[in-house]
Amino acid sequence: YGDGGITVGEPLDLRTGALPTDIPSHTTSGADPLPGYVIFAVGRYVLAIDNTGRVVWYRHFADGAGLNFMAQPNGRYTVRPVTPAAGDLEPWIEMDALGTITRTLTCASGLSPRLHDIIVDADGSYRLLCDETRTMDLSALGGVVNARVTGTVVQQISPAGVLLFHWSPFDHFQITDLDPADRATSNVNWTHG
Repeated sequence: YGDGGITVGEPLDLRTGALPTDIPSHTTSGADPLPGYVIFAVGRYVLAIDNTGRVVWYRHFADGAGLNFMAQPNGRYTVRPVTPAAGDLEPWIEMDALGTITRTLTCASGLSPRLHDIIVDADGSYRLLCDETRTMDLSALGGVVNARVTGTVVQQISPAGVLLFHWSPFDHFQITDLDPADRATSNVNWTHG
């Protein structure tokens, strides 16, 4: 089924125990683990394994699980999978301990979520980094006329999706704070969060 434009796979087939053949294999060693499960992302999957290494459940993301898979203070997990469309918003996905997708988390005002970082609070609100890109004429500063300048915004969003807090570097810094060589291209990663 799909959620927020991201295609995800089915849970482990409990009748047959069959796993997809492309789930990566791992070997570990060390002291006996504590009781419970280990949940992690690898390649195109988020996996939950028991202490024997048996896959309890998995989630498949067609274009990969992305760089960040995190346990959150609210007891859930977030992942920001890659999506097939270049330049789309690529939202965060929240999952519960059983791998069920509970909601899609994104920035307000049409901004694009950065691949790091997000914190989901116990009340369900969340704070995340977002990319704000503005076209600026930097020709007088050694740059190009139509430079695409990206700054890292910090937002806090309520559980209902209402913007609670917004901080933008465009309101607090000057483009001249950036080294001249770094503002000379057509795509300027200004405050790289």
